[in-house]
This record gives sequence, C-alpha cells and structure tokens, in this order.
Amino acid sequence: MDKFFVICTVEKDIGQVIECLKPFREMDLKVDHIETRPSRTQPDACFDVFVECAGPAGDVLVRQLVKRLQPLTSSVGTHLVPWYPKTISDLDLSCRDTVMYGAAELTEDHPGYGDVDYMERRKEIAQLAFMYKEGNPIPRVEYTKEELKTWAIVFKHQTSLYPTHACKEFNEQFPKMFAECGYRFVVYVLESLLCE
Repeated sequence: MDKFFVICTVEKDIGQVIECLKPFREMDLKVDHIETRPSRTQPDACFDVFVECAGPAGDVLVRQLVKRLQPLTSSVGTHLVPWYPKTISDLDLSCRDTVMYGAAELTEDHPGYGDVDYMERRKEIAQLAFMYKEGNPIPRVEYTKEELKTWAIVFKHQTSLYPTHACKEFNEQFPKMFAECGYRFVVYVLESLLCE
C-alpha cells in the first residue's frame, strides 16, 4: 500500500492543529500517524504537523489536499513514500525490475557493449535470479575459470581501494575476516553461506 506524508506549519494553537486535520477527514483519507513538534523555522510561534497517510497518493488527490490546506497553514509540503519490501517474500515482487535490468541491452559506454558472448552469459545469470522465488533452493551459478579469474582481479583492485575509500570501522574489521573467519577470495554462493 502506498504512503505519503504531509508536513504543515501552523500557529502554536491546538485549534489551528485541529483545523489543519479537518481536510484529511473530509477527503476520507486513512491517517496512520500524526505528530507535532516545534517548528524548525519558528519554534516559539508555530508547530510542524506531520501526517502520515496510507492509500494511493495520486497527483490529483495530493494537489487537492494541498489546495485545501494552504489557507489553514503558513506552509505545506508533501512527500510520497516509495514501496519497500516488509517480508522476505516481498522481494519476489520487487526483483523483476532489478534482475531484468541485468538482461537489458547495454549502453555504448558499458565495457561489455557489443560482446555477444558476454551478453548471453549475463542473460543466463539474470534468468536464474529472475526465476528464483523465496523458499525454493537458491540457484547455483557455475562460474567459468575465466570468470573466476576476472572476479579475482576485481577483488584485488577493490581491496586495494579500501584504505582510502572505505570507512574506518570497515577497515578495522576487514582484516579480522581474513584472520578469524578464513575469509579469502572466492565467489561465494549464497546458499553455502546460509547453511554453514
């Protein structure tokens, strides 16, 4: 279900807060949460009123709501909240776009552009991921020697960048993964990590 937030600034008066909530009732909107706090811009004179609504947040609906709130508030803003997965099986719903991007045509600036073998292999791996549904065995990609060699080069280069590009906490913990967990370059298969 879609969600959207409305943030209104009203005079620091309970009657003004109640007035700014009336359009939500009149438009039959499902309100999930209401919160007030001193305004960031005028903390002594105003409240910011945050209202979280559930339900479809079409442009027309939001514009109508804003139009009704404008005369009641000194400012009003809205924020649409994108859908996000709440359970592991929700990921099955969202992976289609993500995984299919892997099978999409490449732009000319991609290193694999025009490489027919690369594109075919990319589609094979994307198809395995696309067909996976939570609860089924995780598909195993059998990487070629050439692919493993490529990943080893990427791993070596990436780890050389950690001292200057990763955060302090990561750089403190990364060596411990080698020393205490037996971490090394391997293309890990998710299922084997989950089963250990």
